[in-house]
Amino acid sequence: MKKIMLAAVMLILVLSLIACNSIGEPSSVEGVKRLTVAQMAEPASLDVAAVSDVTSYWVIEQTGDRLVRLDNDMNLVPDLAENWEWIDDLTLEFYLREGVKFHNGEDFTAHDVEFTLKRRLDPDFGSPNFAFARDIDVDSIEVVDDYTIRFSTSRPYAPILFNMAHSSGVILNQKAVEEHGEDYGQNPVGTGPFKFVEWTPGNHVLLERFDEYWGGPADYEELQFRFITSSSNRLIELETGNVHIAESIAPSDLGAVESNNNMSLMRGMSVTTNYFGLNNNREPFNDVRVRQAMNYAIDVDTLIGVVYEGLGSAATAPMNTQVLDPGDRSDEIYQYGYDPDKARELLEEAGYPDGFEFSIMIDSNDTRVHTAEIVQNYLGEIGIKANIENVEWAVLLERAGNENDYDAVIMSWTTSTGDPEMASRPFYPPFAGAAGNRVFYQNHEVETILTEAMAETDISVREDMYIDAQIIIAQEAPWVFLHFGEQAVGIRSSIEGFELHPGQRHRLYDVRFSD
Repeated sequence: MKKIMLAAVMLILVLSLIACNSIGEPSSVEGVKRLTVAQMAEPASLDVAAVSDVTSYWVIEQTGDRLVRLDNDMNLVPDLAENWEWIDDLTLEFYLREGVKFHNGEDFTAHDVEFTLKRRLDPDFGSPNFAFARDIDVDSIEVVDDYTIRFSTSRPYAPILFNMAHSSGVILNQKAVEEHGEDYGQNPVGTGPFKFVEWTPGNHVLLERFDEYWGGPADYEELQFRFITSSSNRLIELETGNVHIAESIAPSDLGAVESNNNMSLMRGMSVTTNYFGLNNNREPFNDVRVRQAMNYAIDVDTLIGVVYEGLGSAATAPMNTQVLDPGDRSDEIYQYGYDPDKARELLEEAGYPDGFEFSIMIDSNDTRVHTAEIVQNYLGEIGIKANIENVEWAVLLERAGNENDYDAVIMSWTTSTGDPEMASRPFYPPFAGAAGNRVFYQNHEVETILTEAMAETDISVREDMYIDAQIIIAQEAPWVFLHFGEQAVGIRSSIEGFELHPGQRHRLYDVRFSD
């Protein structure tokens, strides 16, 4: 009996300690102060040149720096470059920080910048950002000295600084890349405030503070990203204190966060567009009438009300209006509206009076699952049978970059540079595939407009060019245009210094625990 009583007492003590740790702030593991973040998916890789998704970039950006970055107001600020200047219309020179160390102890120099860009431009490497890097049209990269690098382009390229601030611009260390080879994506080395420790597939990535960071050490010792695909599970972990920050709070859970004194909800602008992408190279979606029919068949306003419950708004243009507001020209961009009779009429014209069957590819994100189910029901009403295919995030990214490997996909596009050039990439033919144009949309006139807009330095003229392109794109309906996003992130009350970034590139270096 005494042994049973002792065991019971010990069990109560253990459970009490677990409970205390669940709500204790900050989270401490063997005396180490750790910030834990709940992500809705697992990174595809931590090699910045091998990815093009927000999930991977958010982790990578905590380990590395770019030449310049965008602050939370989307303004350019120095990062590894202290300053820069235009030598002429085609030549941009950066003056780099001295005394910066990589996590492996190597000094950061202009040679690392040269190596990083050349690696992305190497067609044999096959970076999903190859087309983006190539399109800057760099004529030459000159290392002037260890802390000065000069880029020359063959033509004016208006968004070059904003594109340098993109996540894909994180600077790599050549020695580390060559040392790890194909395994570099699981062993990243950067100059950022946190360095890589471990990646447990299906569970978490663990980083630790880099005490030699040029900006000074972070407030806490460890940063953990946990992969929690279910929004309800992310909320539970936030409520118990097992995570301190949870991204993408479901609309139905907003009230639960707001009413809990131990948590707060952060809502803010987003430059993300959620879309239903149709593979334009595959039958029947190679027929514009079928794509237009899909747009008429879905009641987007109702879908948004059910799925997003007031978060964000209906997509009224191909490009997110937070990036480029068409203003007085909004009426020139065609709006489909819900018209199932018109959808049936177009299907009959296209030779599909009885509809057809296809598959919608999604990952396990709750919002996308819900969206797919509603889309499936609407399409069923006009005779189209849509099968839902659920795959892992990394698999979806790979397959949605291959024109022969899927029919349709529900995804999002985040214009993290804040520039219309990036907002246009999903419709730019040279970016077909993983670079952004995942639906393989082709239109020569659109390609010409977008190419010329890159070189246009007059802002108002350039904006009009992007609106001209959107007028054509809307009529050709490469997507079913769904939703302009709004961010909703839950944080524990013990967290200070966390701010939302419109491009979802939240800077965790600035986070600290309250006393």
